[in-house]
Amino acid sequence: MAGADEAEFLELLVANSRIGEWVERIRARGNPARQKQALQLLQQAVESRSAYAEEARQAGVVPLLTRLLGLTEDEEVLDACSAIIAACSGPMATAGKVSTFMYDGAAVHIREGALGDGLGAKVWMVAHMLCLELASNRGLVAGARVLELGSGCGVCGLAAAALGAGHVVLSDVEGPVLRNLRSCMHLNANARAGAAVEAGAAEMDCDGGAAGPEAVPNDAELFDEAEEVEDFDDLMADMVAADGGRGRATRGSAVGPSGSAAVGGGSQRQREQRQQGAGQEVAWEAGNTSVRLLDWAESRALLDSGVSPEEPEPQSAAGAEGSGGGGAPTGGEDMPPGVPVWERFPVIIGSEVMYERVHAELVAAVVKHRLASGGCAVLQCAVRERKVFEHFARECRRRGLRYRHRQVDPAAVLALGRGAGAGGGSGGCCPFEGILGRADEYEGGVLLMAIDHEDRPCLEWYRDDWETAEVA
Repeated sequence: MAGADEAEFLELLVANSRIGEWVERIRARGNPARQKQALQLLQQAVESRSAYAEEARQAGVVPLLTRLLGLTEDEEVLDACSAIIAACSGPMATAGKVSTFMYDGAAVHIREGALGDGLGAKVWMVAHMLCLELASNRGLVAGARVLELGSGCGVCGLAAAALGAGHVVLSDVEGPVLRNLRSCMHLNANARAGAAVEAGAAEMDCDGGAAGPEAVPNDAELFDEAEEVEDFDDLMADMVAADGGRGRATRGSAVGPSGSAAVGGGSQRQREQRQQGAGQEVAWEAGNTSVRLLDWAESRALLDSGVSPEEPEPQSAAGAEGSGGGGAPTGGEDMPPGVPVWERFPVIIGSEVMYERVHAELVAAVVKHRLASGGCAVLQCAVRERKVFEHFARECRRRGLRYRHRQVDPAAVLALGRGAGAGGGSGGCCPFEGILGRADEYEGGVLLMAIDHEDRPCLEWYRDDWETAEVA
C-alpha cells in the first residue's frame, strides 16, 4: 500500500472489527457449528478482499489455524483453515510487508501494521507530501535535532534521518504503534549498515582486497510473519469432540499445511530467545534515530500550570540522554522512555496530526512546549474540517506562537515525486486519491503550516511564500 486514504481507512476499520468477531467465535467453546461458520465467513473475506487478509494476518490468524490443523480431521475445517492460511500468507496479505520509498535519493523502509494497532499503523498519503517537502529543502533538517510528532510508522522522521538530520526523535503514544515504529527504525538502520558494508566490500574488491562480511539479514529474517500465539491445545476441544476425537495432535506440537511438525508451546521462551538473538533490535535507539513516548496532554497540563521546566546541568543531561531520566516518564514493559520534560528541539515536523478540535489544542501546546528558541515547526495535514484548523490558528496565538501556512496542490506535489516510489517498481511515490479518489473532497484541501515563537522567531526560514492566517 503506497498510502492510505479515507476510503481504505473505512474498509480497514470494518475489516478489523469483523476479523475480531470471527476470531472470538473460533476460539470460543461450546458451539462447533458457530465456530465452523466463522471459519467459512473468514475464508470468504480473506480470499476476496486484501484488507481482510491484511487484518487477519496481523490478528495472529495464521498460527491459530495452523494449530487447529493438528486438532481436527473435519474436512470442511481443514479446507477452510488451509485456504485462509494461504490467503494470509500470499499476495493478498500486505500488512507486515516492507515497502521502500525514495525521496530524492533517500531510501525509507516502512513496515505497516494492522489498523487495530491505531491510525499510526498506516502510512497516509499526506506523509509522502511532507517527505517530498523535506527532500526538496534538505537544509531544514540537515545536522539538526528533529522531533517528529505522532510518528506512526515514522516515514517522515525516518526520511529526515536519511536526508541528513543530526538526530531524529520518533514519538507516539500507543504501545503497538511504538513497537512497530521501533521495528521500522531498526529496519532502516540495518539497511544503512548493509549499504555501508557493501560499499566497503566493493572498495576492497577494487583494491584487490578480501570481500567484506556477509550482508545484514533480509526482511524475512528481520520480521516474523505474524505475532506468536499462545498454546491452543484446549482451543478447539468441542470441535475435536464433534468429529469423534479423531485429531491426532500431541501436546506441544502442531501440523502445518505441508504436514511438517511445528513446536507449539513455549512461545514466551521463543520470544525471549529471539530478542536475545536480535540484540540491538529491542533497543529504542539506532544510529541517528530514537523512539520515545510522548503524550501531548502532558504539555498542555504543564503550560496551563505555569511551570517552566529548566534544562538540567550538562552532566545530568548527558546522563539522561537515551535513558528516560532527567524528568522523562518511564514507558513500562516493552515501552520506550518518555521525552525528558525539559528537552526542546530546533526542528519539529508532523503529518496528519489534527483530526478533531481537541487535537488543535494539544498540538499547539506540544509545539509551544517542545520548540526551541529560534526553532521552527513544519506540519502538513489534510483539512477535513476547516473549523479544526481555524481553532489551531487561535490556539497558536493564545500560546504565543506565530502561525502561517500555504495551500498545497497534492497532485502537483506528488507528480514531482514520480519515479521515487515504493519498492517493486511502482513508478511513482503514490498517486493522490483522497476520499473516493478526489482531492477536493477535503474541505480545506491540504495545508503546509509553519509555526515558530512570536518572541523568539526562526530567523532563517527555508522558504518565504508563507501566508499569514487571519485569526478571528
